[in-house]
Amino acid sequence: MAQERPVRSIDDLPIALTVAEVAQVLRVSRTTVYELIRMWHATGGAMGLRAVKLGRSLRIPRIALLEFLGIAPPQAGGGGVEGTGGGRGAA
Repeated sequence: MAQERPVRSIDDLPIALTVAEVAQVLRVSRTTVYELIRMWHATGGAMGLRAVKLGRSLRIPRIALLEFLGIAPPQAGGGGVEGTGGGRGAA
């Protein structure tokens, strides 16, 4: 993140976060976040953290982070890391 600002509430989070931003929010390593994303994919969304692939980049929707933390109810048909990121950019 080029310019860091303190996150005081969930509303301060961007709508889509990078792996590094999620790691900072959860206070874990980026490796842990990547493993949570792999777990989501491997379990068909039953466990782990949902991510969206945009080209070669991963973004974690804020709602997916809230679902993972148990703050928001799961969304139906929640998109995710599939294919090579062609037209499935929206969460």
